[in-house]
Amino acid sequence: MKKIALKYLAPRQAEAFEYFYYTDMTAREVGAIMNININGAQSLKTAARNKLKQYRDEIRAELLAIGLNEAGQEIAEAI
Repeated sequence: MKKIALKYLAPRQAEAFEYFYYTDMTAREVGAIMNININGAQSLKTAARNKLKQYRDEIRAELLAIGLNEAGQEIAEAI
């Protein structure tokens, strides 16, 4: 399910997004792993969220197409 949304992101955005939202890492931790500063990690997170918002309808349609009606709706509303 998460691969549907992540394919809309640049590789570094997807990496940062996964760290922030699927492992609950802090910006400091993400920055250390990705070898960037805290501001860089936060910028990647913001860029990823903005890109996902831009493609919200497409992501929702893909999730609904594979039968994730309620979950797809909740995910699409969260981004």
